[in-house]
Amino acid sequence: MSLAKTTVMLLVLMCVAQGATASLVTNGGFETGDLTGWTCTGADSCLADTGSLTPHSGSWYLEGFDNTGFATLSQTITTVIGVDYELSFYSIVSIQDPANILNYAITGYAPTLVADTLSWLNTMRTFTATSTNTVISFMFETDSGTGIWGIDDVSVTSAVPEPAILSLMGLGLLGMGWQRRKVG
Repeated sequence: MSLAKTTVMLLVLMCVAQGATASLVTNGGFETGDLTGWTCTGADSCLADTGSLTPHSGSWYLEGFDNTGFATLSQTITTVIGVDYELSFYSIVSIQDPANILNYAITGYAPTLVADTLSWLNTMRTFTATSTNTVISFMFETDSGTGIWGIDDVSVTSAVPEPAILSLMGLGLLGMGWQRRKVG
């Protein structure tokens, strides 16, 4: 088998492997134009928006503020106890002010503070699932006139390829070796 054909086959296998690590989060980019998949409580405003801030990607992002304490945006995802996952999201604030606070939390882990930046900031964290139902939460607070928070492109993926994907890749490599041996 030629080097070009081997390379193409490896690329196909890699694409299959990447496709299997699709995000477990529903509507992580808020591209439905609403909060489908999410629950928002205690907010003065919590909505999918297209305009106050520029979305990180796509057309929509979550826009929220709460001037009377912390609001919570959350989603429950199905996980496997003991398996490693990676949470990734982007956040932005319209005005840098000490009153603007954003924390995120994962079931079984303490809340973590996110820096307030005027440009989209990617936050990533690997965690081990402690439950079959893992809640991803964002807690945000603002003071009147201090701005709004934006959240976009929330995803949770398996940090390691699933055993089935590793098996498929192994079979593909064995097949390529067998084909190469047969031709040689």
